[in-house]
Order: sequence, then structure tokens, then C-alpha cells
Amino acid sequence: MSNRRRPQWKQEVNIKMSLIMTFYIGFMKQNMILDALYQSRMVQSGLEFEFELSRS
Repeated sequence: MSNRRRPQWKQEVNIKMSLIMTFYIGFMKQNMILDALYQSRMVQSGLEFEFELSRS
């Protein structure tokens, strides 16, 4: 009986691992996008600041 349940247990573990990896990859993609947006805003604000300094 335990031999019959073992493949089911392995399948459940594989599904759980797949869900965890999907969540992790999605989180990392979101983090990379937010980091890129933050960096682009920092660059833009830096350029605007330099432009204001040069106009003074």
C-alpha cells in the first residue's frame, strides 16, 4: 500500500516545487522590472537636476 502512495507523494512534491519556482521566478521578474524603473527614474531626476544647475 505504501508503494502505491509513493508516486502520488512524489507528484505532490513536484507540483509544490513547481509552484514555488513559478512564484520565485515571478517575484524575481517583478523585482528586476521595479529595479529598472527605479534606476531610470534616478537617472531622469539626476539629469533634470543637472539641467537646473546649468540653467542657474
